[in-house]
Parts: sequence; structure tokens; C-alpha cells
Amino acid sequence: MQKKNILFVSHEASRTGAPIILLNFLKWLTKKDKYKLFVLFITGGDLTSQFEKISSTFVLRNSLLKKGINKIIQLITKKEKKNKLKLPNLLKRKKYDLIYLNTVLSLDMAAELRKKFKCPIICHIHENEFATNFLNPNGIQEDNINAVDRFIAVSQSTKNNLVDNHKVSENKISIIYEFIPIDDMVTISRPKSEVIHELNLENSFIVGGAGDCNWRKGTDLFIQLAVILNKLRPDNIIKLVWVGRFTYEFECQYKYELKKLKISDKIIFTGPQVLPQNYFQAYDVFALTSREDPFPLVALEVASMEKPIVFFENAGGIPELFTNDKGGVQVPFGNIEEMASAILYLYDNPEIRIKKGKEAANLVNDYDINIIGQQLEKVIDEVI
Repeated sequence: MQKKNILFVSHEASRTGAPIILLNFLKWLTKKDKYKLFVLFITGGDLTSQFEKISSTFVLRNSLLKKGINKIIQLITKKEKKNKLKLPNLLKRKKYDLIYLNTVLSLDMAAELRKKFKCPIICHIHENEFATNFLNPNGIQEDNINAVDRFIAVSQSTKNNLVDNHKVSENKISIIYEFIPIDDMVTISRPKSEVIHELNLENSFIVGGAGDCNWRKGTDLFIQLAVILNKLRPDNIIKLVWVGRFTYEFECQYKYELKKLKISDKIIFTGPQVLPQNYFQAYDVFALTSREDPFPLVALEVASMEKPIVFFENAGGIPELFTNDKGGVQVPFGNIEEMASAILYLYDNPEIRIKKGKEAANLVNDYDINIIGQQLEKVIDEVI
């Protein structure tokens, strides 16, 4: 059987949720040996070399890497279409059976790509209301929505945003949740004791956080969480550890704020880690402080390691996973006092904490790449 040509398009190859999802999916897809994979990034990133190992990979603008997401947005949006995206010749000469857009930011290319290649298009949406509006300052154009044959939403909350706020027909949307390669995730390269010693956190109760340090991820709320925990329980042994990339500006901000709040000894920002699970294993509880997160990988990753999650209601798709008080604790949106109280409850009741951690791991078993990958493959074949 002749292999189908699929062009995957994504805005960047950073070590963040959507590119990681795409990389893991393509690794899984190559084992099928039924597709020929091509990948186009608007800008490159830390994961570019890994994509190059499994697919024909092209990067349009390496120079934008240090200029941030706003430059990428400007490059893609219609306002900047004077500099139309010039595809590499090898890509332009190909005929594709499908174009697969990864993230809402890539959606702004849908009409142009449809016109050029005259093949069906799937758009995998990993963003909810805030991120969609931020990444599309001119709004999602109707011609781009019409150019897409099938949308994949990563949670019910993501689908609701597409239908309610962007007038995408429900009939064009499939809900397929995010996933992780569980076997890889629970494989660690360093013993827990070594990580704890590195962080100088022996005899500590560790509250974890993870993700890019920004407003959407609620990193500022994570800092406030330390303040409230110390206020509610003075002289505690609780320490907070956040794994994820941050800018120099953020580093200066958090060091200043921690000093003013007199909690410099309470929080550690490790920066990005190639194998974050080495640090996740040290967590006792995970605090998902995100204001908006459609279906965050970090929650799946930490849960797979039997860590309970404390999270906000109405902040994305995680409440769709942890239902009936299993696997974690839900608190009102933005209420750090309630989140701190929930953490202290788990701190005081280790048997409940362990029970919820095991529940979390059991729930996440349904979100393994080998299960979700088949669902994505089915949609691809249907649309082709």
C-alpha cells in the first residue's frame, strides 16, 4: 500500500505542551509505517533535532527564537501577510493527502494552505479562550475555519470555546484528550534521594508546580501559595518547587518578590528540565495553579507518578479527568486560600494523600499514547 503524505504544521519546536504532544504522536505514528511525514515549524526550538530524526523537518524562521511569541504571531497573522509565508521548495513541490495543523496559531494558515495544496485539513486545538484570543489578536477568520475539515479539541472545555466563542460547528469537532507516553514518564534517570539532596530539601514536604512561568500558568499564584501556607501553618516543613522555563525578566521579578515577602528559602525555580520526571518524583502534592489549561500535560505526568493534584474549577479540562473527588482536590477558581487549605489537609493526612495519588495514576492510564494515538489515527484516516 502506498504511504500517505501528511504535512504537519506547528508554530514552534519548543519544549512545551503542544510540540511535545506532536513529537510523541509522530514517534508513535512512524511505527505504523503507513504515512510519510513532513513537518513545518514557523520557528525552531529545543525539539527541532528530535523531529528531524523521525520526519522531514523544515523551519521557516530560526531568527525569531529569541524574540518571543509576539513575533511569531505577527509573522502568521493576516496583518503581516505582506511577508507571506514562503514555503521551502521541497514542501511546495509535494502533493499531500492531509495537512495537520497543530495549535490554534497555525490555524491562521489554513485557508492559504488549502488553496495551495487542495487537500483536507485537520486542526488540533490545544488552547482555550484566553490563549486563543491572545494568539489571534485579529480573531479567528471565517475563511480559516471553513478551510478545516475536522477540529480536534483536547477537552470539553476546548470544544465549548470553539463552539460558543468562535462559531465552529459542533459537527466538525472531535474531542480527543491529551496524552503522555506513560512508560517513558515513569522511567527516571536519577534516584529520588539524589534530586532531594541537590535541592537541599531533605526532611521537607514538597509542593510541586510546573510549566512556563507566566500569568496563564499562575506562577504568581504559586508564590502567593507559599505566603498563605506559611500564614496558616507557621514553622512548617513545606517547600515549593517549580519546574519550567522562565525569562531573565521573570527571574529578576521573582527574586525581588521572594525577598520582599521573606520566603526566599521556601521556593525553588529549577528552570526547564529535559527529564522533568526526575523532579516530579520528589513531589508530595502537585499544585496546578493555572488560570487556564485545556488539558495540561504536567498534570498527567505528575499524576502518572502517583501524586495527587490540587486544581481550580473552571480553569480548563482537568476537572473532566479528576471527577468524584478522585485523584485530587478541586477548589474554587483563583482561591489560593482554599488551595492552601487543601494542601494542608493532604499534608496532615498522608493516608488520604497516598490514596489520591494512586487514584490519579489509575485515571491517567486511559490517557496513554497507545490509547489516544489510535483515536487520532482514526480521525486522520477518516478525513483522508
